[in-house]
Amino acid sequence: MFHKNTVRTTNAHSKEKEIMKGWAPYYDWLVKLMLGGKEAKIRKMTVDLAGVKPGDKVLEIGCGTGSLTIAAKKQAGVQGEVCGIDPLPEMLNVARRKAERAGLEITFESGSLQEIPFPDHQFDVVMISFMIFHVPSADIQRRGFAEIARVLKPGGQLLILDRSTEEQAGRSWIEKLFLNFSQPDMRTLLPMLQDAGFVDATVEQTQYKFLTTLRARIKPT
Repeated sequence: MFHKNTVRTTNAHSKEKEIMKGWAPYYDWLVKLMLGGKEAKIRKMTVDLAGVKPGDKVLEIGCGTGSLTIAAKKQAGVQGEVCGIDPLPEMLNVARRKAERAGLEITFESGSLQEIPFPDHQFDVVMISFMIFHVPSADIQRRGFAEIARVLKPGGQLLILDRSTEEQAGRSWIEKLFLNFSQPDMRTLLPMLQDAGFVDATVEQTQYKFLTTLRARIKPT
């Protein structure tokens, strides 16, 4: 399966980590509320947009309680290898229990955007959802994209899913609530991705008005 590197520790945004620890038992309920009961369809859409295929090796960064990681494993199938990393053991414990109940073999490890505990060129697909704008600085985002480029295979795909900055007129109350937490702009990430060696980066609004994707890939050799 996967070979771990030594996981380096960091004290970055430790205060936010302390807050998030208490969310683990309620995290899935909060996601369901924020996504208006559409979470299963949104996970399926995300895995499809990421291009996950049977037999792929897939990594989710900031996997939380593992719901998207589980969806990726179902799509990658028994021949696929899927891993989720998160800095919080409380989230990982929930994720492991969910995978066990589903009868799925998934690797959940401690790790973060800028400290991915795997060797070079391991993954066909890397996914990030609702996390990239919660890291404390643009410098960590840059370091994170360099790490993702390191662990992706040549031609490998990165997909980022997050909230949209499009006009809020006509949105449902839940979409407005979800958006009011922050106003991320995927376009600010494009220069960082280019610097990290990604090509063909595109930002697109999904079928759900309040969600946007950024897709990019590592240039094939």
